[in-house]
Amino acid sequence: MNCTSYVFASIRGVYSQYPNDYTKPLFHKFLELSSANSQIIMHRNEGLVYHGYVRKLEGGLSYIGFCVVLNGAMFARTKQMFPVFEKVLTSMAETYGLLALNDKGDVIPSFSEFTEHQKKVENIIVDINKNIEASVTDRDLKAILRETYTNTSVEYKIFPAEEKAEDIFEAVKLYGYVCVTNDKHYVSTFLANYQKEIETYVAKVKEIEKEYSELKEKYDKQDAQNKVSAIIKGLSKIVITAGICLCAVLLFIRLEDKITLEKTKTELNDAQSSIESQNETIAGLRDKVTNLQEDVNNLQEDVKSEQKRTTEAESEYADFKRYVGRYMPVVITDVKIGNVYKDGDIETDYGNHIKSNSTMFLQPQITYTGIITDVSITVYIRLYTPSGKMSKVDSQRDYSTSDSFYVNSGDSNTITLVGLRNASQGYWSKGDYRYEIWYGKVCLYAKTFTIY
Repeated sequence: MNCTSYVFASIRGVYSQYPNDYTKPLFHKFLELSSANSQIIMHRNEGLVYHGYVRKLEGGLSYIGFCVVLNGAMFARTKQMFPVFEKVLTSMAETYGLLALNDKGDVIPSFSEFTEHQKKVENIIVDINKNIEASVTDRDLKAILRETYTNTSVEYKIFPAEEKAEDIFEAVKLYGYVCVTNDKHYVSTFLANYQKEIETYVAKVKEIEKEYSELKEKYDKQDAQNKVSAIIKGLSKIVITAGICLCAVLLFIRLEDKITLEKTKTELNDAQSSIESQNETIAGLRDKVTNLQEDVNNLQEDVKSEQKRTTEAESEYADFKRYVGRYMPVVITDVKIGNVYKDGDIETDYGNHIKSNSTMFLQPQITYTGIITDVSITVYIRLYTPSGKMSKVDSQRDYSTSDSFYVNSGDSNTITLVGLRNASQGYWSKGDYRYEIWYGKVCLYAKTFTIY
């Protein structure tokens, strides 16, 4: 199967990926759309389909992600891909040591950037491709017709992992991004083994403590029997004749009891040593959990400091934006001129060559980014003819015409402004013209164009 794979991560706000190429803005978008514990996010661009897997770590402080790019096809059953990527996640911990556990048993990163572990990351890319080759066949793929345009839509659709595969496939063709979420907590192999090891230690300690109690009870009982034997021995001195026989019996009993007692003491000592050894192991594990908790606390303090700096920066930016907006509420990035009829129908589309013998209404179309949004502004338009004179509708004004519009937020907003008009074709002569768009005393944009 011909595919390209990537690994990317955001570790406590520090982003890195491998290989590092043009896909970085796309993977940033995948991280932005991630809301569940784990999800697969798909994006189509012409004939390429990007399948990104994103896993939330440390309660959302960090993320780890993989991406597989297919040309002309997509995985038909998205739910089937979760265990493929989760197997790679497990190998990152067990084989490469790039993931570890905190005191709560959650997965945390043990690195900050991929540049420090390039060889390991290259091997992880190989593992991704091998897992896909082993788990996915041609029957698990669906063809995607190659589009002739780039999909720039920012619309997205969210599905649970149990959604029908047909619905997800249709959504990939319609939306810019399709998210398939899986909120079930995934316990990887290395985490399960670690938890099992702790459970084994605890069970062993309980077993040894029980054995110790039983041996101590046996020891106390034997000690009581020995004291009774001593009393009987004292009484035997009064009965001399019977005492000889009784002493022989007691000597035999005491010898046997002594052997049993020594054996019990040895077993108790062994049990005590085993308990101490197990306690040392548990103490070591607790120390490790304590150190990990300290690391988490330090990271939380770093996050709080970073959030404070971000809030201050956002406040300063908002003040700066308001100040700039007083003089420049929009940033015009492009102006295209069209030739239209009186009723608004287009004779020459915006940006195309305009011929003199067909000129009527010269109308500017602007593309802008809103600085101060959700307000209505008035701009003043000046059109200079090839002679250098300004064309005016009213000779008393210092501008050609004006227009008002409502400022929208975001980039690449497009609006058509009123232009200088004449219903008769051929009104404007050949030559170089210049449109200027003014707001107050600031020229927002100047556009030179030619009429042929």
